[in-house]
Amino acid sequence: MTNCFTASGPTRSVGTAAARTRLAELCAGSLGRLWAGPVDAIVGAEAVRDWYDMSIPSQDSQVHGSRSSSATYAEVRAPLLNGGDSGRNSWDLAAVTVAARRDSYSDFGAASTFQGGIEVRPTRSLLIRGSAAGSFKPPTVLQTHVDDSASDALDFRLVDPARNNELITVRHRRAGDEQGPPARARPSRVS
Repeated sequence: MTNCFTASGPTRSVGTAAARTRLAELCAGSLGRLWAGPVDAIVGAEAVRDWYDMSIPSQDSQVHGSRSSSATYAEVRAPLLNGGDSGRNSWDLAAVTVAARRDSYSDFGAASTFQGGIEVRPTRSLLIRGSAAGSFKPPTVLQTHVDDSASDALDFRLVDPARNNELITVRHRRAGDEQGPPARARPSRVS
């Protein structure tokens, strides 16, 4: 790996008591050469600390939560076939890309996601690409740390315009879900 980058710093939300501190390290470069050209790779890691603190006195509601998370990831792109002359006039006729990521959360658990793709370029101006991947999105700190509460819709002054602005008197319930399932997807694409 020849190029490495480090990024860090806090992020603070204005208007709410929320903050995020992040540290990330990323290295990219060539792993070597195959018969068709260089094998490029990127590897990285990051650590994040989220904090959320909110009080709504009029509703006697409080939300307090924090989370630490970390991730490691890697991606490799390898050419399979090379077209044209060697040097500036050559191009990858076919290449494969594979990637993996592992995320861990202090309050939720961990997940691994993967991606794979293939590129076919029969001419310089035509590229056919296909890929398949998995994704993962954990619940937010707010979603996992919200207190259970219930209140009348009157607290929000909801009205029904079809009934001459009559107040709506339904009840709603807000509840956190510390152990709820994460959002997952398995997209694939050909372009």
